Amino acid sequence: MKKLWLPAFLLAVMLISAACTSETVAPETVEVVKEVVVEREVPKVIEKQVVVEVEKEVVVEREVPVVEKVEVEKQVVVEKEVKVVQTVVVEKIVEKIVEKEAKRDPKILRISTNFVPGDFNTMTGGTPKEFIWAVTSVLVKADPTSAEGYRGDLAESWEVNEAGDSYTFYLRKNAVWHDGVPVTAADVEWTYTMLLNNATGSRSMGKLAMIKGAAAYTAGEADSVEGIVVIDDHTIRFDQEYANSLFIQEAGTTFERAILPKHAFEGVAPGDLRQERFFFDSPIGSGPFKFEKYVEGQYFRMVANEDYYLGRPVLDEVIVSIILSSEAAQIAFQRGEIHAMSFDGGTDATTEMFQDAIDDPGTNVAAEDGSTLISYAFNSRSPHLVDPRIRQAFLHALDRQKLIDTFVGGNGKIFNSFMTHGWYQKAEWRDRYPYDPEKAKALLAEAGWDSDTEVTCTIIAVGSEEARAMLAAEQAMLAEVGFKLVFKEVALMVWVDTFYETYDWETIRVTFGVFGDPDGFLKFHVRTGSRNAMGYANAETDAKMDAAGKTIARADRIPLYQEINEEMLTNLPLAPVYLKDWWTIVSKRWYVPGIGDMRPATSLSDMPTFPIVAKHGEVYNLSPHLWDLRDAN
Repeated sequence: MKKLWLPAFLLAVMLISAACTSETVAPETVEVVKEVVVEREVPKVIEKQVVVEVEKEVVVEREVPVVEKVEVEKQVVVEKEVKVVQTVVVEKIVEKIVEKEAKRDPKILRISTNFVPGDFNTMTGGTPKEFIWAVTSVLVKADPTSAEGYRGDLAESWEVNEAGDSYTFYLRKNAVWHDGVPVTAADVEWTYTMLLNNATGSRSMGKLAMIKGAAAYTAGEADSVEGIVVIDDHTIRFDQEYANSLFIQEAGTTFERAILPKHAFEGVAPGDLRQERFFFDSPIGSGPFKFEKYVEGQYFRMVANEDYYLGRPVLDEVIVSIILSSEAAQIAFQRGEIHAMSFDGGTDATTEMFQDAIDDPGTNVAAEDGSTLISYAFNSRSPHLVDPRIRQAFLHALDRQKLIDTFVGGNGKIFNSFMTHGWYQKAEWRDRYPYDPEKAKALLAEAGWDSDTEVTCTIIAVGSEEARAMLAAEQAMLAEVGFKLVFKEVALMVWVDTFYETYDWETIRVTFGVFGDPDGFLKFHVRTGSRNAMGYANAETDAKMDAAGKTIARADRIPLYQEINEEMLTNLPLAPVYLKDWWTIVSKRWYVPGIGDMRPATSLSDMPTFPIVAKHGEVYNLSPHLWDLRDAN
C-alpha cells in the first residue's frame, strides 16, 4: 500500500495545478464537486491521504474535499472523491495567474506618410517606404552602426572572392513567404532577372549592369543572366564583369531590390508585372509584417508575421495614414492618432509646430541635415533644351536664396552638386550660378532663344498652397528673363512613367534623396546605356563613372567624382535649386532599441540627427520587428 501514496499525491497536485492555470476559473471560492475534467483519461483514482508542503501557510483541520470544478479539453468522470489533508487558499493563486494570462490590448503603431501609393510594386517605384520595410526583405541591410557597414537580412552571411568580382550569399533556411512557402535562391534569381528585364520597367538596370551577362540579357540577346548562379536552395552567387566594391550596396541594400516570390507570378509575362493586380490586392513578402488592407487614398494596414525569420514582431499592427499636409499631420499627432511625422520644415507653420514639440517632454524632435535635393531635370532629347547655355540661363534666373528664405523659412542651402554626399564636395561650388538675370538674358540670346517658346515642366500634383506659391515664384523669375515655363500636373505613377519610361517630357521638377553612394545616382540617371532619364551622353564622363565604381578606396574615388561634378556643372543635365532638411517629431511612446540615448533638441537650430525615423536614414528599417509601444512616462 505504501507504493500508492506517490501517485495519489501527484494526482492531487495535478488537479490543484490545473485549477490554478485554467483560463475559465474565476478568482472565487471554489465549490465541492465529484466531477473533474483532465487533459487525458485516468483509469482510476486512488483514495489516499497525502501530506503536501506549500509555500503559503496551510492550516490542517480535517479531511477536506477539493472544492473546485475545472474544465479543459477532455471530460472524464471520476467515480470517487479525491481528498487531501489541507486547507489551501486557492482564490488568490488563481486570481494572480488569470491576470498574467489575460489578453493584452494590441500594440498598434500609427504613423503617417504624405506619399500616396501608386502601387506596391517595389521594382518600379511608387511604393511608400513604410510598406517596404514592413512587408519585404532584402539580401543585406545597410547598418552604419556596425564595423562592416552592413547586416545580413535574408542572407545570413556572404563571401567575396579574392579578386573581388564574385559574391556568394547564404540564405536563411527558416525564411518563408507570408503564404507559408519557403524562400529559396530561385526567388532571388527570379527577382534579379526581372530587375534586369527591359520589359518590367525596373529602375535598377543601370545599377545592376556590373553583373556578368546583364547587358546581353537586357538587350534581348540572351535568355538568362550569366552571372546569376543558383548553387542550391539556399545559396546563390553573383559574378561581375569587374571588381566592384559597391555590389553589396547596389545589389542588396536598396528597397527597389526587395526579393519577391517567384511562385506568386507564375504565368505572368515580364511586361505585365507593372499592371499585375498582385501588387494591389495581395502583396506577399517575407518581412516582419503581413499586408492586410489598403483603403485607397486613406491608409494601409500591416499585421505581425508570426513566422518571421528573426522572431515575431513586438508590435501587433502598423497602420500608415495618408496625410498630405503638415498641418493635418500635426493635428493628428497632437490627438495621439499617429506616433510620428516627418516632412520638410521651415514654413511659419512648421516652425511653430516644431518649437511646440521641442517644449513637449513627451516627444523627440530631430532634423536630417541636407537629406533632399530639389532640382529641375532637363531632357537633353528636347530640341528646346539641347544647348547647355539655355540650361545655364535657367539657373542664373532663379534667386535661390530668396526662394529658401521666403518659402522654407531658411531651412535649406544653395547647393551646386548632383550627389548629396559631403565627402567629395568643394566649398567653391556653392558660388556657381549666382542670381544674375542679365547674365541669363545674355546666355539665352547667344543660344538664339525665342522668347515665345514655351517649355513644359511636368510635376506631381501639388498638395499644398505653400508649394504652389513657390512654383509660381520660380515661374515668375524665369519669365523675367524671357523663359516661359508652363507647369503640367500629373498623378504620381504618370509622373514616374513619364520620367523613367516614355521620356515624354521637357523638364521635370524633381526631388532626389540621399543615395548610398554617388555611383548609384550617376549610373541610373546620366550614364549612357542605363535608364538615363535625362538623355545625357558624355563618353568621357561615362569612363570616369566606371573608374570610380571600380575603385575601392574612398580617397582614390574623391578626385574622380570631383571631376565628374565639374563637367556636369558646365553642361547642367540637371539644375540643382537647393538642399533642404527634413524635420521629424516622434512620440517617446514609440520605442526603438538604442534611441533612448539620443540627445534632446534644445532649439530649431540645435536638433540632433534622428536616423531611425528620418525620411532617408540608413537605419530606418534595421530592426522593425523589435520596435515597441510603451506607456507614456
